Amino acid sequence: MKKAEEFCYLHPMSSHHFVREGQEPALLILDPTSYADAEGLLEWAPLVVVVESALDEVLLWGIKVDVVIASPENESKLTSELSHQAPITIVSAGHDLIEASLMFMATSGQSALSIMAGGLTTSLREKVERYSGKISVTVRAPSHKWSHISSGHYKKWYHAGTILAFSNPGLLGLVSASRPNENGLELTEDQWITIENAGPFWISEQL
Repeated sequence: MKKAEEFCYLHPMSSHHFVREGQEPALLILDPTSYADAEGLLEWAPLVVVVESALDEVLLWGIKVDVVIASPENESKLTSELSHQAPITIVSAGHDLIEASLMFMATSGQSALSIMAGGLTTSLREKVERYSGKISVTVRAPSHKWSHISSGHYKKWYHAGTILAFSNPGLLGLVSASRPNENGLELTEDQWITIENAGPFWISEQL
């Protein structure tokens, strides 16, 4: 893995402290999405980081953006166009903006991260897994939420009707009070789901 200083460099438009008080997950917006999908994640005023391809959509929401992950050729333009958002930081990150986004989060003191994306692609999954143990990651799309459980240990309360799936099919047998569903397992009663696995895994929840 490249060191942060080899991968990206920061251009703050004014002084700005990256890590806000509280333990709420930072929000990384990778793909254009609707405000309705992101509204719940914005409720606690997290650090908001946006990849340049999603920036036009996010600016329409009228919210404060803290960091933009941009390709070098667009850095100057964005610095000028986003002056009304100051203080804001532009991260010039080469052409792998997802990798740069995750590296920025992992090296700026964030312990948890929610990612808004169109879906959990193979590329995004592999990049998140490379930061396993450094930052806790949840990927959200309009229809699903994926959580990467780097420790292998997981416990959460779920309501009946929730549909779950796992990256490791062998974990399905650990879920009681459920029935098969074309998208995974549908819980038939309210219950705690407790997973103890030897290694990391992904759990998917249909929204």
